[in-house]
Amino acid sequence: MDEAMDFDNYAGSVKHSLEKVFEIFTLLAIVFLFNQLVICERKVNEIKQEVVFASFLLATFAVLNMCVLTLLIIQTTQNEGIYFQNNELRSQMHRG
Repeated sequence: MDEAMDFDNYAGSVKHSLEKVFEIFTLLAIVFLFNQLVICERKVNEIKQEVVFASFLLATFAVLNMCVLTLLIIQTTQNEGIYFQNNELRSQMHRG
């Protein structure tokens, strides 16, 4: 019974984490696309070097954030999986 509850908690935690990552990625994508829209609206001769550089920095920041968040999610799910496996081994040892 406890194992089923642990697994339900684990699955719920993973689902919640993935939903949050999806929300963050969506917001980053909206910001990035809005920034690109602003740049595209300007005429080519009016775009200054700072605007292009800022756009490049924003895109780089968005990609790095996505990588870091993905690594954090992977690490969290691995840690929770190890915790669940350890609890299962402990319960088997107590039974046996």
